[in-house]
Amino acid sequence: MAHSQFVANYDEAKVPAHILPNILQSVSGKKIKTVNDWEKNRPELLALFAENMFGKTPNLNLKQHFELKKTNNNALNGTAIQKQVSIIFDDYPVLNPINILLYIPKNVKNPSVFFGLNFEGNHSLTTDNEVFITKNWINDFQRNPLITNQNRATEASRGTAIVETWPFEKIVEAGFAVATVFHGDIEADKPDGWKESIRNFDGISKEKLWSTMGAWAWGLSRIVDYLETDKDLNSSKFIVVGHSRMGKTAIWAGAQDQRISALISNESGEGGAALTKREFGETTERINNHFPHWFTENYKKFNKNSAALPFDQHQLLGLIAPRPIYVSSAEGDQWSDPTGEFLSLKFANPVYQLYKKPLLLENSRPPVNQPIGTYSRYHYRTGKHDMNSYDWENYLKFAKEVVK
Repeated sequence: MAHSQFVANYDEAKVPAHILPNILQSVSGKKIKTVNDWEKNRPELLALFAENMFGKTPNLNLKQHFELKKTNNNALNGTAIQKQVSIIFDDYPVLNPINILLYIPKNVKNPSVFFGLNFEGNHSLTTDNEVFITKNWINDFQRNPLITNQNRATEASRGTAIVETWPFEKIVEAGFAVATVFHGDIEADKPDGWKESIRNFDGISKEKLWSTMGAWAWGLSRIVDYLETDKDLNSSKFIVVGHSRMGKTAIWAGAQDQRISALISNESGEGGAALTKREFGETTERINNHFPHWFTENYKKFNKNSAALPFDQHQLLGLIAPRPIYVSSAEGDQWSDPTGEFLSLKFANPVYQLYKKPLLLENSRPPVNQPIGTYSRYHYRTGKHDMNSYDWENYLKFAKEVVK
């Protein structure tokens, strides 16, 4: 079933008949019966997603160092230590630094860390004048264009994205650290953003063989590089969280980088947690036409033929195993296909079963505001396409119960 780039399907009766790849069959066609079988299949499955969707992430082994730019020992009304840290790439000094905004609770020794990418700059998430304003290109379509000057942030944009997406106080109060980076530090969200990103300097991929989503995921792994070294943090408990396009990025990063302890996907939809072959809400054709840089050129081959995809997103979620995973959807965000997100997580069950991890037992999407599951967890809440206080209450509970 094909849709034009301007049409979305919101009718379950119009979901085309589709066959999902068997998650317990390897890329080479062998039956997967054991954890060892699955682990042998991991590189092949990752390569399949890389070739057809995200592009291959090159193994660059770049020389990098970390610079602590500023510390505030009495942040968030005295409850937290705030650090602003830059990741500097010694091999490519022309590359933008990746600038981390980090809050660490004072009353917890070596806390686990929530981390992820934000949409409009670290400075947009707080009214704190000490937080640096990003110098990188910023997409102003979400805010009043007067807060930017030719897509560069101004002082007027400080605190303009204070919504519940990154509730620093709530996270710290729950006993967790939190780190975030503006995605534009890694690559600008535009078709030619690659020209000033790692994709123009890696010597391997260029823009057509890699993707913006792949570059962002690469950047998430560089954040982990730093978090591992910070002696104020738990050196091995990193919970990646992402909303919308940053949720897609978080999944790809988590699939590739097993240092990431747990994954939270918040309404990541098409190209994220939702099953592609269902053709519900946003479609492959629509996302590739509107955001041609997000995925690799090969992904466009499936614009009118998602049935030909050699994989689906339940296999991508399976690559998170045996680590805990939380997928969430919203009633007012049918664009992201809540049922497809739930089913994708459900159909990843067989891999978690190999590892003898608790399974998502329910067979259908739950009613609103009734989270289900333990180790693999899901909720479908009231509200629209965002990440709000209800989401975070449940993510913090999840982290306390299964990540620690």
